[in-house]
Amino acid sequence: MTSLDLSFVKGSSKLVKAEKLEVIYNAILSRVRVLPDVNNLRNNTDLIHLVCNLAENAIKKKWGQVDKKAFVIRVLNTLFTYNVVEKAQVEDVIEFLHSNSQINKVENAKKVYACGKNWLKKKVL
Repeated sequence: MTSLDLSFVKGSSKLVKAEKLEVIYNAILSRVRVLPDVNNLRNNTDLIHLVCNLAENAIKKKWGQVDKKAFVIRVLNTLFTYNVVEKAQVEDVIEFLHSNSQINKVENAKKVYACGKNWLKKKVL
């Protein structure tokens, strides 16, 4: 039986937003899981900082209000299954990073350069 292509049917904006957030969620999880010895980084501030920066750069403003803090906690909780105390500690670290302007967006020029570099590597190699 042939497969049916229904890609032309679009869902509501809420469904599209949820689908995009799920793609970002899976991309961040796969990015973090390749880190060496990730299981020992359970309460590591650098790991939380990395996940916050990944979420900040992946989630677009045009999608409306997204609770990035809850999103980051969801990603980290999937990796490590935090208890209530650990989850509160992670929330405090995220608040600290946010209040001290440690969560930054990457400039568009750097994004374009990285994309171009990756494209060239694929074409040459």
